[in-house]
Amino acid sequence: MSEVGMEISFPLDDDGFLRRDCPLCRGQFKVLVPEEQLKTLAQRGLEPYLLEEGLMEAEPDQEEDEETLTCPYCGQDSDADSWWTEQQLNYLHAHLHNILADMVNRHLVQPLKRRATRNVGGLISIRVDAQEMEHVEPWMPPEENDMTLFELPCCGQRIKITDEWMETVYCPFCHFPHRRASE
Repeated sequence: MSEVGMEISFPLDDDGFLRRDCPLCRGQFKVLVPEEQLKTLAQRGLEPYLLEEGLMEAEPDQEEDEETLTCPYCGQDSDADSWWTEQQLNYLHAHLHNILADMVNRHLVQPLKRRATRNVGGLISIRVDAQEMEHVEPWMPPEENDMTLFELPCCGQRIKITDEWMETVYCPFCHFPHRRASE
């Protein structure tokens, strides 16, 4: 099976934070993501769909990644790959559509068209009316510079949370509960 390669990047805010969406309470927050980790995150976001469509084979020696994140609002844990916003998922799906379109066009439609234009000189005539799959333009709006910076002394990390949140803030990385100081 051939390897598919593409660069996918997500818009970050001016401070380099990526928006995340809790799969349980739907609360949105932001985490600081280094650029090299952002590429890995995008690849990991596509992998379940590529595996499901048979476009990628699971590595037999690759152990299941059991990394989890904790929602800073509801404190619930979930798999690290399940924190996509709806816009990010739509963006990933557009990239996946383009991967599928390239493969279908290259391995099915174009060979059928080439064979149909050959003159076989026999009694059988084959008409192929195959159209190539169109590409879609993956697009995401620029990331807003919203939310309040929150320092996590437990892990030495920083996140951004909604301005209105005045309850306990759970560390997404170690689950430690932090009391929000009244302002």
